[in-house]
Amino acid sequence: MFIAAAVSFYLLLMLHCPAPSSATEKSPCDTCTKLVDRFHKGLEDTSKKNFGGGNTAWEEKTLSKYETSEIRLVEIIENLCDSSDFECNVMVEEHEEQIEKWWFKMRKKYPDLRKWFCIETIEVCCPSGTYGPDCVACLGGAERPCHGNGFCSGDGTRLGDGSCRCKAEYTGPFCLECADGYFSTGRNDTHSFCSVNQKPQFVPRITQYISLNRK
Repeated sequence: MFIAAAVSFYLLLMLHCPAPSSATEKSPCDTCTKLVDRFHKGLEDTSKKNFGGGNTAWEEKTLSKYETSEIRLVEIIENLCDSSDFECNVMVEEHEEQIEKWWFKMRKKYPDLRKWFCIETIEVCCPSGTYGPDCVACLGGAERPCHGNGFCSGDGTRLGDGSCRCKAEYTGPFCLECADGYFSTGRNDTHSFCSVNQKPQFVPRITQYISLNRK
């Protein structure tokens, strides 16, 4: 297959490149997302091309249309990964058959390549607002992780523990409490708003009563 030959060539190039240090390692989801982005870029770059021969009509009739051809797929795959991107090249090599399957059989039924490939097929990503091996909802719910006041550990990946890293104004496991120096300007079971404004000064009712009776 053209695809196997192309991928093998790039992996041979990778043998001459050192593996990245742990400080620069990306999560598998990051790698897959970047791969999908590059795939879409390849689709765009090849959208107006044909087989490039002298008799395009004959080529399309004989070899099938370029738009859905294996030749176009090979051209896209050749540019999916930089030669120095070890993780990307390995991912393409390991999941070559799935990429082919999507291109030839699943593309119309599942047009969202990232969802089909990264989330549902090779299972390195999760839907937004979920995390971990089983894509469990983040604290606060998948719709508004950490109640919109923080960032969920592992959000959108198969990693993390779902804990919240709150924004500066908030604290607590669910990011619903106001941090030191911030004051609540409104709260219910699902929303909390904290501000740096000074704490409102409330006049006790007993003081109001005394003032009114002195008049």
